[in-house]
Amino acid sequence: LLAGETDTAQSMAGNARYRAALADVAAPQHIVSFVGLRQLFDVLPNFPKMVAGRVEERRKAEQRRQSGSNGASGPQGQTRPVTPADLPQDAQDFFNFFAAFLDEVNIIDYIVTSGRMDGYQELTYSAVKPDPSAANKPLFKIVAGSRPLGKFQRYLPVETRSFTAFGGADLEGFYGWMLDFVRDKVPDGDQLYAKWAQVQEKIGFNVQSQLLGWLGAEVIIAEIPPAVPSPFGGGDAVLLWRVKERDRAREMLDRGLKRIDALANEYSPPFSLQPATQIPADGFLRINHFTTVAFQIQPCIGIWEDWLVMASSENAVRLMIETANGKHPNILENQRFRQEGLNVEGPVHYASFQDMSQFGQQMAALFMGLGFGVASIPDSPETRPIKAIMQTMSGLGPVVSEINFINSVYSVTEYRDDRWYTTSKTTYKPPTKTAASHPE
Repeated sequence: LLAGETDTAQSMAGNARYRAALADVAAPQHIVSFVGLRQLFDVLPNFPKMVAGRVEERRKAEQRRQSGSNGASGPQGQTRPVTPADLPQDAQDFFNFFAAFLDEVNIIDYIVTSGRMDGYQELTYSAVKPDPSAANKPLFKIVAGSRPLGKFQRYLPVETRSFTAFGGADLEGFYGWMLDFVRDKVPDGDQLYAKWAQVQEKIGFNVQSQLLGWLGAEVIIAEIPPAVPSPFGGGDAVLLWRVKERDRAREMLDRGLKRIDALANEYSPPFSLQPATQIPADGFLRINHFTTVAFQIQPCIGIWEDWLVMASSENAVRLMIETANGKHPNILENQRFRQEGLNVEGPVHYASFQDMSQFGQQMAALFMGLGFGVASIPDSPETRPIKAIMQTMSGLGPVVSEINFINSVYSVTEYRDDRWYTTSKTTYKPPTKTAASHPE
């Protein structure tokens, strides 16, 4: 094929399925990849036969060895070929489970990706095509049935450095599917199913009714500059997780926090929950612990509108709420985001913008800051291994500071026309001119 001297073998360029897949993405310039998962899933079910064949080979080799040592000729003992039904029962149970699992997760036909360069920006385009048989499978309905996010930018302050917005999946449906699969397909699954129910009853916590029953699917995570700079680098982070029923979510969160507060005195040193004072919304609590002081963060949690909100500081929550209420500019007014981002029209299932311009410095500050954090950790036999690891990692700061050649990475995923389409843009830093490379 490389020399073009054969007419019998065909390249991928002649494959109709491959050509059809390329039509899903932009014309490739410097990169193209194609992964046909259908062929993989067609081969994997033959694994039991492959194992049986290997057992058959070993049996024949043993027969030949015995025939040679006894001076006999011809096969001895069993002559019928070994089949999967002849394997031990535990192996058959595993293969039955394996086949059932493959059938459940076999929902992707192919993944195709192309890429091109535009100056110092690299754009990649990918498309994921579901398998035609996936439409009636529970896992596909859970993944593909998620609700896209619309106007997620309204929650992101103009100062946002990085964010991730995810339409999510039906977590409650996925949990139910997983339990049913374990019960019906996993060897001794009915016993595991019953044991899990007993564990939840013993600890007084039911995952479905007390957590997944009120948590939604949409998630937004943002990083903004810290109100108070930390020697560890990084910024403030805020997470928004959509809830299905606001009152139910508030009830379950309050119940969980009260339970945690009651158990707090069992820890040394203990942590405490105190009302937040800088957030323009009721019900938020601030978590205090020696580690929050050591790392200079003020984590807080609460319910606001239809969101569960968790953040590393009260300021991050305040800024997010003011932005959502139109009292503070959002990320669409961020000039850098407008230049290095992508023009997104309409709802998306996933969007992510990662500021990488200071990644090396931030990682170096984080690693070296671990050395300062060691002094804040009480000395005890339990904490000494942790302190030793932190002290060792602090010496890697100068090494990780060299990871510093990307400005940003932005990625958007949409589900339309029976495909998941993802467009990504990576903006690289222009090479620096040095006296060595440009002598006068």
